[in-house]
Amino acid sequence: MKLNVTTYIVGFLFLICSCSSESTDSDNPSRPADGEENNGDEGNNQDPIVLPEVKTLDIGELLISYAEFKGELISEGDSPVIEIGFVISTEEGATIESNFSRHPIPEEASDNFSLIVYDIPADINFYLRAYALNADGVGYGNDIAFKTLEDNAFEGNVHLDTQEKVVNFGEMGITTINGNLTITGTVTDLSPLSSLERVRSAIDIISTSELKTLHGLDNLTHTGYLTQSPLRIISNSGLESLQGLNGLVNAAGGIMIGSIDSLVDLKGLDSLQKVEGKSNLSLYISNCASLNSLEGLNNLESVRDLHIAVNPLLSDISALANLANIENSLTIHSCPSLVDLNGIQSITRLTEISILNNDGITNLKGLENIDEVQTVVISDNEILTDVTALGGIGQLESLVFSRNDTMVDFQGLERITFVSTLSIEDNSILESFAGLENLEEVNELYVNRNPIIKNFNGLEGLKRISNNNSLKSILGIFSNPELISLEGLGNLASLEGDLTITNNGNLSNFCALDLLFDSNGPGREIVIEDNNFNPSPEEMSTGTCSQ
Repeated sequence: MKLNVTTYIVGFLFLICSCSSESTDSDNPSRPADGEENNGDEGNNQDPIVLPEVKTLDIGELLISYAEFKGELISEGDSPVIEIGFVISTEEGATIESNFSRHPIPEEASDNFSLIVYDIPADINFYLRAYALNADGVGYGNDIAFKTLEDNAFEGNVHLDTQEKVVNFGEMGITTINGNLTITGTVTDLSPLSSLERVRSAIDIISTSELKTLHGLDNLTHTGYLTQSPLRIISNSGLESLQGLNGLVNAAGGIMIGSIDSLVDLKGLDSLQKVEGKSNLSLYISNCASLNSLEGLNNLESVRDLHIAVNPLLSDISALANLANIENSLTIHSCPSLVDLNGIQSITRLTEISILNNDGITNLKGLENIDEVQTVVISDNEILTDVTALGGIGQLESLVFSRNDTMVDFQGLERITFVSTLSIEDNSILESFAGLENLEEVNELYVNRNPIIKNFNGLEGLKRISNNNSLKSILGIFSNPELISLEGLGNLASLEGDLTITNNGNLSNFCALDLLFDSNGPGREIVIEDNNFNPSPEEMSTGTCSQ
């Protein structure tokens, strides 16, 4: 386990009860019984068992909202360590079987490891102990004593809509709100809230007219960790800066920033490292009329979803250079000043990419290191000409190119061999399918309303349109007015589903489908109509394929 120093952040709700010392842990049947820490087996001639050796280090940061536990793996013993972590108890000598709570590191740990644990009960004396488990048993570190901080908690939701209410609430010295916090109305200054360290549910800063900064929330380090409720900063007409959120490290419920016309950057979020959240609302930045960069997100490392939309002056996303993980989706929508996606080169895999309605984007630079993605939607980008940055992708569930008015072909996508659903629609000067020569198989292929496409040159590698895992299977070619022939589809030998070719006014040559019809034709419905020539299945089977 010779890796770099790693810190793991785990949200955990402590239960105010101790595990019985008689409980067992079925996940680790090979370890010694509770309290067995000796490294030998006396009374026989076997070699002594060597268990892992660990050391518990002093507590790192300790706040009301969380504590940082630290440990060191000195040796693995006779076999590799399979679990490493911490146990705490109100008495010395906690084990993985008898403890107040147990906190395994969620992934492989380094020799120096740490764990951030939330929601520790206040004002209690605890003992911390590191442990490491291998096939022979468990080794424990020394006990470290610590006492959690006192907490001044407010039970219920807090609604502050005047400065007087902010001042009055601040005088209470509240450190924790066990509910929602809403700030709205004529509030001008949040500095009376400086004692506040955690809000267990949602934080809404919405529709304020005079609030200029968020100073006063400086001690908030983690939000939404209990209920995955978001931090929403929306429609604050006077807000000029996010300064005041400088302590925020993790937003477990997501962050929504929207409709703030005076905001020019995101400075104030400089400590933010991770944003989680539900659905597609993880980190959502939208409708900020003056936003020109994402400065302030320079330390962001991981998000569940990143959605950047309708920010007319945003021209630079290079502040995302440290972003190494997008767990789910990336959406960039209606940002006309953005010319490329430079800044997200550290991303190699995610679930979905949507680049929509960005009138200034000419290329997709920034996506060149992505080699694993399920869905890519490139739509309504008026001057996009170059998609070579997608060249690392080999297989997709869905690939959509639509209404990209300056795309002429698909050069750069030569690695793609399989797409479940390929949709190419409404691309006004698309001339060919060059770049897709290595595409061998799809489940669904739609080519619709591409006004100057004349044939299917570039799809010579396509051999199968399959019905994989009972999904829909179709070749649909609709309303391409200049389409003359199906040349380029000559190697298509199998279509398990439907063939629909309609409303292509100049299409008169279907001979590229000879191999398909010689191989028993499409497996299901055939609809060929409203073209210049409309051969029947019988005509296709007998070679009457053109006019």
